[in-house]
Amino acid sequence: MVAHTTEPLTISRAHVPDVPCQLSGQGRLGWTKRPLLSNLGWEGGRLIVTHSGTIAIDRDLTVKERSLVERLLHSGVVDISTFLPQLLHLRVVSRCSCGCPTIDFAISGRTADLTSASTILGEGGGTSPEGVCFGIILHGREGLISELEVYGLEREGPFTLPDINQIEIYDCSKEH
Repeated sequence: MVAHTTEPLTISRAHVPDVPCQLSGQGRLGWTKRPLLSNLGWEGGRLIVTHSGTIAIDRDLTVKERSLVERLLHSGVVDISTFLPQLLHLRVVSRCSCGCPTIDFAISGRTADLTSASTILGEGGGTSPEGVCFGIILHGREGLISELEVYGLEREGPFTLPDINQIEIYDCSKEH
């Protein structure tokens, strides 16, 4: 099981294919199939991931995306005092090329290295209008809100987010 941590995750070669991972502290399980992580390699015994499956864009967040990021930040995973002010300056700078709703962010023109260690800022899940069960992770890297990862639990490919009130945000403040 993958635990909440701010330390980089080291994975041995034996665990690379379809490793089950915990999506929340509430026992929800999924599989580590993420279209955005398209280039995997080994360096010094560590798994190295590059993000080549993205399409560069430059736009404001939609109302739905901004509301979702804010709700995820308030889920109790981390102290949000350094991240909440970033919402005013958050822009979408790339999206996943597979058609899922995963997007990457810049704050006042600054982006985090997407291969750097990630802090999970919030988690959630739901079912898309197309019937795809999905999970959501809001990532923070290098002190910045860096990525809204939205991944299908049963299949890869295009889907959209449902209305914001149909997305379950996991309350991680009750853990432990």
